[in-house]
Amino acid sequence: MPDSDVSNADRDLAVRTMMGEAQGQGDAGLAAVGHVIMNRAASGKYGGNNVADVVLAPNQFEPWTTRKQELLSYSPKDPKYQRAQAIFDQIVSGEMPDITDGSTHFLNAKVVRERGNYGGALPKWTAGGGQDIGDHTFYKPNGAVRRQPPTITATGGKAPDAAGASWDDVLGDAAKNAPTGTSVTLKPQGGATADDLWNEITKNAERNVPKAGAAPATADATKPVAPAGPVGTVGDAAGQAFINGIPVLGPAVMGGVDRAAAAIRSYRDGTPYADELAKVQAFGKATGDAYPVTSTAAGLAGGVASMMPVGATALGARALGITGENLLTRGVAGGLTGGLVGAADAGVRGENVGASGGMGAVLGGAGPAVGKVVGAGAGAVVNKLGEYLTPAAPGVSGPAGKLLSNMVAADGADAVRNRLMALGGHGMLAEAGPSLEGAAAGLIPKPGEAKSILTNAVRERAAGANARLNEDVRGAIGPAEDPVRVTAEILALRKAQDAKNYTSALTNAPDVDVSGLVQTIDGMLKTAEGGQKTALTTLRGRLVKGEAKAAVPGSPTGLLDASGQPIMGANTPASPMKLQTSAENLHNIKGELDAVINHGAPGLGVEQGAVARTQGALKKTRGELNAALEDQVPGYAEANKASAALAKRAEAVETGTGVLGSGKTTPTPEALSDTLNAMSPGERIALAKGTRGEIERLLGVKVNDLTALKQALQGEGGWNTAKLGAIFGTDETGRLVNAVAREATFADTTNKLLQNSQTANRLGGAKLIEDKVGGGIDLKGSTPTGLLLAGGKAALGKIGGVLTKTDNTRRDAEIARVLSARGPERDTLLNALTNRGASLEKTNRLAAFLAQRSDRGSNLLIQGTTPAYARSR
Repeated sequence: MPDSDVSNADRDLAVRTMMGEAQGQGDAGLAAVGHVIMNRAASGKYGGNNVADVVLAPNQFEPWTTRKQELLSYSPKDPKYQRAQAIFDQIVSGEMPDITDGSTHFLNAKVVRERGNYGGALPKWTAGGGQDIGDHTFYKPNGAVRRQPPTITATGGKAPDAAGASWDDVLGDAAKNAPTGTSVTLKPQGGATADDLWNEITKNAERNVPKAGAAPATADATKPVAPAGPVGTVGDAAGQAFINGIPVLGPAVMGGVDRAAAAIRSYRDGTPYADELAKVQAFGKATGDAYPVTSTAAGLAGGVASMMPVGATALGARALGITGENLLTRGVAGGLTGGLVGAADAGVRGENVGASGGMGAVLGGAGPAVGKVVGAGAGAVVNKLGEYLTPAAPGVSGPAGKLLSNMVAADGADAVRNRLMALGGHGMLAEAGPSLEGAAAGLIPKPGEAKSILTNAVRERAAGANARLNEDVRGAIGPAEDPVRVTAEILALRKAQDAKNYTSALTNAPDVDVSGLVQTIDGMLKTAEGGQKTALTTLRGRLVKGEAKAAVPGSPTGLLDASGQPIMGANTPASPMKLQTSAENLHNIKGELDAVINHGAPGLGVEQGAVARTQGALKKTRGELNAALEDQVPGYAEANKASAALAKRAEAVETGTGVLGSGKTTPTPEALSDTLNAMSPGERIALAKGTRGEIERLLGVKVNDLTALKQALQGEGGWNTAKLGAIFGTDETGRLVNAVAREATFADTTNKLLQNSQTANRLGGAKLIEDKVGGGIDLKGSTPTGLLLAGGKAALGKIGGVLTKTDNTRRDAEIARVLSARGPERDTLLNALTNRGASLEKTNRLAAFLAQRSDRGSNLLIQGTTPAYARSR
């Protein structure tokens, strides 16, 4: 298209595109984008042959795709718009040559690489290099475009005058080229129709140009006020007001900025410095007047911001009254600083020094007190809000939940949980920590539902103590058996097995030679005396059925033989000792020996109980007799082994009953361990049965004194616990001892709550939940003013106590219910209280932080805004 064929609509779209693409890149950057637009329109290969088609072609000029609303918001009255428009007019008129040399493409290489659309590289059409103008590089991949020189100037080469222009004036040719039946084609973007986009453009223009004949708009504090001359943006207004709001230094800094801007403009345009300074100052005033609310807020912000670095130092904080020994010294310091700053600021600005200084002193002196009140109020609000929003335990009101949460926190949530874990499902919070115990104790003396809840709960639990304990003991170390019955059963089994095994071995048994045993007895008899000799003689008599006889020569017959020699009678040959050879008889003799040796039974010619005098010799003879039977009678040794095993089991039962004793013969843990290691599995089981029976006996005799039972199971230095661990296992013993300790704790709780013992713990608990209003008076660090306030507070507190004394019956009942809860209900309540306590602790920290910050912030706000307030007066 020829450059002259540009409508006002084309012109507006081009200017907005240039601003969207190259704002802040100088005149050259704007001009380069304008030339590319016109080059594309002249080429006709890039969406059309007019500006509208080119700039609105899909995905060609990015701002229309990503920032359309921003482009449409540019006001024709904006100096930046007018500058871009003037540049475009020079392009259209031919006054500005094509500095891109016919380019049709451009990009920001850094941005394209960072986006990574081309794998961190640039598109192919950039090959061959380009021309850098502003932040963009310009290319002509399809060759340079040479536009026709214009024959007429562009329509509307001058920006419309906002004061008298009408809508028709602004649109000019565009009014004739509306979307329907027009030569201006507006391509839809993002699903919108051409008519939709056209309406957006026209509405934007209507917002910035009044209708012909419309009455002047009234001032609106919330909207910019149109000044007579050029005006800056809301950002310009905020920036200059922020700087100017800085006390004392602000006017000097702002004046320096104005003078620097005027000097630059004067040098650039060759105009007088005084004229440019007047323009800059007029521009600043017009901008401030156009945005009064923004200017006021920014000015106050500047004053406060200037005080923040001062308040961040130790010396500055004291000077501003943020810190100090007390409120009085802080107020004095704040007043002095406020007065000095107010007076100095007024002097710099040429205003009333006395009035501003006085106002600064009054407000600065009040700052610390105001900050204290604001901080305390902020902290209180946060705390109350936290208590309101933080859920209490199910069925527990705020007052009860707060007290219970504090108790759990005081005792330590982890310690409370560990204690309840040790006590098991029947443990109560009332015995899980000192504070909780004290609260339960404090509720008992107070008549009402709370006392009934607690006493009924502990009584109900106490009624099931024996059943729980027996169940836990059985669960830990198994059911109990009577040691006497166990021993009798073992011996009965032994007797039955002996009858079978020995009968089998002795039936048809070969003769047994006990001559060696008889020789041993004969040797013992040579030195034996008294009862020992009697027992051995009797035993020998049982073993020898006939003594040995020597040979006897024949006696003379009185006859002579043929040779005249006397004829002698026949000789009697020698006969050996005749011994007991019956295996069965010898087995019976051994049994009689066992009775005498093991049980002190009468026999073998000795009285009952005389075994001690003969035990050594008899045991030796018994051993040799048994050895003869085992060596010579098949199956006898096996019968002996089986019988001995059962005998040892019976002995192990007896040993087990004495494990928990306290006498000199009671085995140590080490000795018991050695004994167990030497036993067979059956013997160890028998010993455990004996010990289990003894524990059952202790449970029966000490059930009403669980503390004594616990001591019996533990023993001196934990000996008994160690021995029980060796017998039943460490874990099982731990469960046993813990069950007894738990029930002992339960019994102690019952005693404390029901016996009405006024312990120190109970008295402390009563104070914890007593029905009181208000608190004590803290005289620490008091000033005369503080003492007066404290006295007034105390008097009001007493009056309020009479009028507003709280009935805590419901609260106490809720606390009692929580303290006496058991099982899953208890755990649910504890979790809720713990979570509430943790949440409130965070809230308290936040409240303290906000109170401190609100105190400091309020003080800084007052000190920073006082000069501005004084100026406004």
